Amino acid sequence: MAPAYDLVDIDAVAHEHMSVSFAMGIGNAFHLEDLTPFEWASMAAQTNVAPKFLATRLKALCEALPRAFLAIQPALQQQGVRRELLGGMEERLARRCSALLANAAEIPRVPIDLL
Repeated sequence: MAPAYDLVDIDAVAHEHMSVSFAMGIGNAFHLEDLTPFEWASMAAQTNVAPKFLATRLKALCEALPRAFLAIQPALQQQGVRRELLGGMEERLARRCSALLANAAEIPRVPIDLL
């Protein structure tokens, strides 16, 4: 899994005619709200990645991304990105990372025989 794959905050710029689904499914999920530990474990099995390794990487990304976003906000503001837009992006990122962290802890516990 590429570290920056599907990180674009499409909700910040989406309109009714844009797809907000993932370009590639995670398990059978194509939307963030459909992700479960089972979907992540299914992807791990399909890609021959150890579930524990996937969970560790997901956790690391979810912990690093909010910090990285905070660090680049001053530069983005200097380039003209509105503070309101950045605030919404920060809120969505925090909410998503929180949900994904909850999934990460459960990925290694999904029984392999269910996959």
